[in-house]
Amino acid sequence: MSITVTISGNKSELTSYFQPPLTLFGQYECGLLSFSVLNSVQHFRNNIQPVLRIECDLVHGSYSNGLPTHVIHEFMSSTAPGNWCIESPQNVIYLPVNKTLIPSISIKIVDQFGHSIDFGKQQIELRLHLKKIK
Repeated sequence: MSITVTISGNKSELTSYFQPPLTLFGQYECGLLSFSVLNSVQHFRNNIQPVLRIECDLVHGSYSNGLPTHVIHEFMSSTAPGNWCIESPQNVIYLPVNKTLIPSISIKIVDQFGHSIDFGKQQIELRLHLKKIK
């Protein structure tokens, strides 16, 4: 059985919409396979290399300072402006998916203080892997 899904997006919110919404039967996990962006802006504050946190509203089960979050992956960026920031985890960490009906997926990229990182008009590429729990 195959299904055709149309994906549209909202660039200002980093949200993708699915039409019709995806329906998951059973339990699933999701992990980050890769993230890349041409880092054209200076997002270092006070010369501190930032920790980039990628938040995804599709997952739960991660914690920051003892509080539950939607962080699917975090890493330290040492990329200077004008260079590609590429992250491909060697060991993908899968977190439980918190939805059975997925009309949209929202992604937020923040620093270690929870401030949104503005990459300007740069294209952000992100690959998520959704797998069924056996």
